[in-house]
Amino acid sequence: MRIRAEVLRVRRLTADAAHALRTPLTALRGHLELIASHERGSSEPLGTAIEQVDELTRFVNRLLLLEKLEAGQGESFARERFDLLAKTRPLVEHLQVVAEERGVDLECQGESVEVEADPSQIHQAILNLLDNALRHTPRGGKVVVDVRERDGAAELAVSDSGRGLAADQLERVFERYYSTRAGDGAGTGLGLPIARAIARSFGGDVSATSPGGARFVLRLPLTRPAAMDAGI
Repeated sequence: MRIRAEVLRVRRLTADAAHALRTPLTALRGHLELIASHERGSSEPLGTAIEQVDELTRFVNRLLLLEKLEAGQGESFARERFDLLAKTRPLVEHLQVVAEERGVDLECQGESVEVEADPSQIHQAILNLLDNALRHTPRGGKVVVDVRERDGAAELAVSDSGRGLAADQLERVFERYYSTRAGDGAGTGLGLPIARAIARSFGGDVSATSPGGARFVLRLPLTRPAAMDAGI
């Protein structure tokens, strides 16, 4: 109990710190843009500073989202029916440029499956899984996204040909700030926990296996038939 209480205390402190940082970061970016607009000649250092502020702001926003999800506040998200494959294809196409720059083959395949969730949040979860896969796949490697119905649920699997995960890392990768493959290009350590928390807020989950590289599976409940929703 003492350990749990300490964990909750640290999380509250983290959330408070993240909230406190949002306004100063917004103000700092505004000041940097103002200075850049009055600079003569090259403003590359200021441009770099603005990029760093933006990166820190994204980190703070991710942290606040995770706090919200872990506090069970996902019920405030919108819910609508949509095709999971149709939602995934444009995102994969958008990331093709990143994949090509890294020399990675990125593919998307599967079948149409309908789910009911917040499209923007599921978009974020898929993006996090893809970002993780692309970070950890070496040049010449491959990332495959597969969407289909399996065992009564909608399943989106992201498989990469990276170095994979040890058995004791399959759950730890969903802990905050945990990095298993830092040498390949570590992120913030929040992407996978956020992806799992988003999925769970809609009655789903994200799990990891390592059949060779790493394979992350996002599962969501299938949309119920309209007749069931109407109580027929």
